Amino acid sequence: MGSTLYSRKKKRLWLKGEESKHFQFVKEIYLDNDNDTLLIRVKQIGGACEEGTRSCFDKMMKGGEFINVATPIFDPKKVYKNYSDTIIFVIPYGSLHHSTIMLLQRAGFSLELRGERSFKPVIKNRQDIKLVVARAQEIPGMVESGQVDIGLTGIDLVEEYDVSITDLADLNYNENGAGEVLWVLSVPQEKQDEYKSLKDFNGKTIYTELPNTTKKYFLDHDVKVEIKNSVGATESKAPFFGDAIIDLTETGKSLKDNGLVPLYKIRGSATHLIAHNHSLAYGWKRKKIEEITEKLKVAAKKLPKNHKRIIKLPNK
Repeated sequence: MGSTLYSRKKKRLWLKGEESKHFQFVKEIYLDNDNDTLLIRVKQIGGACEEGTRSCFDKMMKGGEFINVATPIFDPKKVYKNYSDTIIFVIPYGSLHHSTIMLLQRAGFSLELRGERSFKPVIKNRQDIKLVVARAQEIPGMVESGQVDIGLTGIDLVEEYDVSITDLADLNYNENGAGEVLWVLSVPQEKQDEYKSLKDFNGKTIYTELPNTTKKYFLDHDVKVEIKNSVGATESKAPFFGDAIIDLTETGKSLKDNGLVPLYKIRGSATHLIAHNHSLAYGWKRKKIEEITEKLKVAAKKLPKNHKRIIKLPNK
């Protein structure tokens, strides 16, 4: 019987050796006296560690510090068919692009940008990191599918699309610097007095770019609405096509300019660094991703504060 485990990195059941063919054949299984720990004796074929050693316990305490004592027994480049130590990193275009470029530069990455509409930026001082650019809405799916290793996007979109990824860090920035933005429920100014509470939205039509989140919000508050998907220019949808909208804002100025009044906060959001689950399963990629994560976390604290006044709204 082969050793089959639940991998927290891959987030799935995983047959040990399924890719490398370095299987573990189970010989005996023991349970401790607290009934909470298993000890499994196996016959190991080849190396057990993806970095090429027989065991992942590769360091021993000597003289008060851990010393690497592992001896490589195979070359990961030859064993893993998809081996690559290059990190594919997708960053958002659009409203988050400028602040993301600023973040990368403050993290010590020297960027080559070919004009204001540069869709192929290059990190000149890190040949092992390849940047690609995509719309923020595309990035959660790109990371989940493994098209890229890591990406920067709003946590609102990650939760909207219900993707299976690893959330590495809340970098807490938006297009204007450090801080979050809000998704708000807004109505036409001339209709404002019709909505004394959330219950007054029963039977109304709501346009939004966040339909799944919107559905959950109204279900949680026991309000029945019709939700329509918007793919842009959401402010134009009410009152011509719907009764209200849910859109992203900071100060509410764009809403006001379009004759809309924000009434309720649906949720907040900020930019997060996310990773493909499988990319973290390999030590050679995981170490680089962890290094990038720490650099970005430090850099995010150096971003300028967003001095715009964020509107204050009730949640319900």
